[in-house]
Amino acid sequence: MPESSVDELRRAHAQWLLCHKRRWPLCLFAAVAAAASWYMLLVGAARDRAAARLPYTTAAVRALAPPPVAASENAALVYRQAFVAVANWKSPDTDPSVRLAVQSPKSFERKSDARQLLASNAKALQLAEQAAGMRHCNWDSDYGQTYSMDDQHLRSLRKLMRLFALQAKVAAADNDWNLVERSLRVCCQIGDHAATDAPLMNTLVACTGESMAALAIEDALTVPGAAPPPETLQRLQAFAQARAGVVRPVETIMETEKQFVLLQIDRMGAGIMTGPARELPEEMERVPLLFNWYGLVCEADRRACQDGFELLKSDARAALAEFRSFDDSKYEKLSIRSHFGFEQMTARMLPMFGHAPLFMLRCRVQWHLAVAGLAALRWRQSHDGKWPAALDDLGLDAVILKDPFDRESGRIRCKTDTKDGALWLWSVSTDGKDDSESQSKSGSDPIARWRDNDVVFRVPPLPPAAAQPAAKGGP
Repeated sequence: MPESSVDELRRAHAQWLLCHKRRWPLCLFAAVAAAASWYMLLVGAARDRAAARLPYTTAAVRALAPPPVAASENAALVYRQAFVAVANWKSPDTDPSVRLAVQSPKSFERKSDARQLLASNAKALQLAEQAAGMRHCNWDSDYGQTYSMDDQHLRSLRKLMRLFALQAKVAAADNDWNLVERSLRVCCQIGDHAATDAPLMNTLVACTGESMAALAIEDALTVPGAAPPPETLQRLQAFAQARAGVVRPVETIMETEKQFVLLQIDRMGAGIMTGPARELPEEMERVPLLFNWYGLVCEADRRACQDGFELLKSDARAALAEFRSFDDSKYEKLSIRSHFGFEQMTARMLPMFGHAPLFMLRCRVQWHLAVAGLAALRWRQSHDGKWPAALDDLGLDAVILKDPFDRESGRIRCKTDTKDGALWLWSVSTDGKDDSESQSKSGSDPIARWRDNDVVFRVPPLPPAAAQPAAKGGP
């Protein structure tokens, strides 16, 4: 190639570089603007789709609310009067009488404080018992607020259940077993009324009341001077067995939670809210998010939520129906997978609800232990103060003696205390490990450490019925 041609090519290339060197900022700006416009179109379309779904999702959530109840038949209105009448309620850490109800001690060194607490709340107890006897209860909750829904009444119901559990223990110390039975029934009925709303939190409060009542039975048998007559033990066993047969509608509960999460997803996709926090202010206004990246994964999050909750409903229904353990680790793995897919609502909420069936199973195990313990005590009182050689001698249904968490024996365990002759019954609980050896270890309160890990029921060695003092009240 001639030298002149090479020089011309070099000059043309230099001119081209100089021209584009001056224009490259404009080119870059044009490329960024085009990408941003395309992104905004995608986000806007996603936000519009989520906003179009909102009326239908909101209607589906509000349709889950229980039917209205006439004011004259609504127990919730009477409960609210009881809430106002509750007096002198302090923290369990500072009030010994409240600590009696919360920590379930086996002695009543501060029994006078417990009586004073009950006396100061006599009006609240009376109203709560009246409400517990009513058939219908509607808390008029706004389901459209989902996880911002007002749940103050649940805290107040827990206070009332604690008071009735305390009343049962004080009545046992007085050998007023009619009052013991009545207090236990009211405690459980309050829990049933708490669960008239479908969200999981309401059911967990109801299960908490069940646990309080089951522990109160153990404490009532253990307080010094307790002498329940045989007919009382029989009625308590029948009551515990009836409560063990209460099955919570887990499918309805999980369907409600699924609809709540879907509504949150649509609100986030539409730019109404920025996250799934429970403590969202009620006065939050509609704030369109210009760069709402979540809108792009909203559809995927909805699909992951629906698939996850359908799987959870199926697994929970089978576990509760067959009374077997529940593998919640599956939902932890699904949560990790959703997290990497930016499906943040599913990743956050699904593992939380995956633990719920275990809590329901644990509550049912508590009642089974109470049934077996009362049956063993009745056996002892009719067999010259001797415990049965094996739990099979009690003639109970096989499901009562089953431990769904025990992968070894599959049965609840028992042993006789060599110190005081009490009978210990326990389940290995949700971790599947037997922690009964912690009872024999040194340190502060080894029994409490055992109870923290396993579900335990202690049956005191009460004397035969003929050797007991007369109890107050009749059948």
